[in-house]
Amino acid sequence: TVMPADNDGDGTCDAIDADDDNDGVLDEVDVFPFDGAEWEDRNGDGLGDNGHPLTLVDKMKLNPVLTVVVFALILAVFAGIAAFTMGRRAGQAEEAWKDDEYQRYDQQPALREEKSRWADDEAPPPPPARPISPPEPEVVPEPEPEAEEPEPEPEMEQPESPLPPPAPPSPPPLPPDFVKPPPPPPPGFEGLAPPEPEGPVTVDSWEDLPDGGDYVQTEPMQYTGEDCGTWVRQPDDSWELQ
Repeated sequence: TVMPADNDGDGTCDAIDADDDNDGVLDEVDVFPFDGAEWEDRNGDGLGDNGHPLTLVDKMKLNPVLTVVVFALILAVFAGIAAFTMGRRAGQAEEAWKDDEYQRYDQQPALREEKSRWADDEAPPPPPARPISPPEPEVVPEPEPEAEEPEPEPEMEQPESPLPPPAPPSPPPLPPDFVKPPPPPPPGFEGLAPPEPEGPVTVDSWEDLPDGGDYVQTEPMQYTGEDCGTWVRQPDDSWELQ
């Protein structure tokens, strides 16, 4: 004889047993009717949920409404934190701006008293009242007879004055250590003339020559005048009085 199959061994064959694996879940809703440890496969991967638990993504797919609510709450929390932070910064900026106003210092009683005392000390006394004098009667002057205007005389044309001659060029300045030679003594006083200075008299350049002379194109060049004497140019561009 053939014995009918009895998976759970409860004495009832599987043909008439409503729970073949005896896991408490009827075979109609049991995804694994012959496995007593598994009865659900919600993610459809072919594996039981007890031995292979659902991941977070699987749970979110199985509960879309709850997932949307959770995401909305998270966004609301972040938005609230951002709004609170911005409002706090704006309040701090407004308080700092109010602190910079000078009205805050005017509200201090000690400073107000000191300011009023300064104002009383610095204010000058009012000027004395001036007596109001009655207005003087206006005196209307008598009209004077109009004098005959003399006829204007014809203007004489003034002759154009000739242009002034151009100014002569300014002579070069005297050297600081230059001493103008004295004029020759008059006749009969040659013995009383002062002794001539020892050594030649020289200047460093033509800019140091005295006034009153003219250049003579000779070799070497000379600078001659009645008041300054005769100067001869030297090889080093200095000038020596002869």
